[in-house]
Amino acid sequence: MKKIESKIIIIYILLLTYLIFGKIIFVNNIDQSIVDPIMWAILFGITYLLTRKEKGRYKNKVDKIKTILIIVLIYLMLYFSSGLLVGYAKSPYSHSIDGIINNIWQFITVIIFEEYIRSILVGYTRGKKSLYILIVIIFTLFDMNFYHISSNFITFEEGFKYVSSNIFPLLVQNCIFTHLAINAGMTSVLTYRIPITITKISLPILPNYDWFMKGITESILPVIVFLVINKGERVEVRRPRKQKQRIDIFSTLLIVILLFFVTGIFKYKPISIMSNSMAPAFYRGDVVIIEKLEENQEIKIGDVIEYKLEQTMIIHRVIEIKEIDGEKKYKTKGDANNTSDTELVSMSQIEGIAKLKLSYIGYPAVLLHDIFSPNKNIGVEAPR
Repeated sequence: MKKIESKIIIIYILLLTYLIFGKIIFVNNIDQSIVDPIMWAILFGITYLLTRKEKGRYKNKVDKIKTILIIVLIYLMLYFSSGLLVGYAKSPYSHSIDGIINNIWQFITVIIFEEYIRSILVGYTRGKKSLYILIVIIFTLFDMNFYHISSNFITFEEGFKYVSSNIFPLLVQNCIFTHLAINAGMTSVLTYRIPITITKISLPILPNYDWFMKGITESILPVIVFLVINKGERVEVRRPRKQKQRIDIFSTLLIVILLFFVTGIFKYKPISIMSNSMAPAFYRGDVVIIEKLEENQEIKIGDVIEYKLEQTMIIHRVIEIKEIDGEKKYKTKGDANNTSDTELVSMSQIEGIAKLKLSYIGYPAVLLHDIFSPNKNIGVEAPR
């Protein structure tokens, strides 16, 4: 037992040495796209020679892998379809022949090497929760980009956005990777990671998400996989397998649809009210469901609209419609305000029409708004 543990200690030392010197201290002096695959290949070779991993036995491994694949495919379909609503941006990855080969070497092979080493570490640390936590932390740090990290913490708001859209999702992802490695082996993690990675590096365009949507979409999938896999563990043996799979697929689809609704991808989107300018119709902390404006949709007097004024989203009521130079302009006013808004609103500024109110549930968004923008006090939606 001591001999095995000494081998694992060597692997930890090698990982931490490369992490400290290659990823943190000398990150500005080396080309990560070249060094990373080479170093992971070396670490993989040393790990293989030291341990000669034996095949583990996992309960319901095949069922778990099938479930993970189904969830990932549903996620990818919804993720890329969402670009039809939020727009697409050019992929940052090269799509020339050399670029594709380099992408495969830089990302896919590194994933395989990473997950092999992770599976070795969890295989020899079963039952030791502190070591599981250490594995999650080490691999999360490896996935982080330390090259530009300091520039993302100039202000508290920028730091929060960076943590929410990058660091937190990586932490959640590595939690599920480690959990799957423990309970279903390396293959289950590769089933999760490789389809997503291949799809993202292969397509020339990607959905144009902001920091909020990026953080949510990258964090929610690991949670869904965890819930579905763990739920499967608790399902009674007598329940037919097909029925269990149908329940898992339905639950996954429902959660993903809810995710995309919250992030504003569908025709209707929820927003949080930041002030009492529309009281008593809407109060601070309420959530309002907005129907996105369609082409040629008519705006009437009395409609409560969401419109953009510079960088602020405002929700006020239309009180007058004017036609100026052949274009309709809308005068708006908050129900609780004494005067109307100073600027007329054009159709191009309008995002949608308020249709439904949900009281009180928007207070978490209000709290974030107060932390980051304490001096802004109009009725606006939560920052995303």
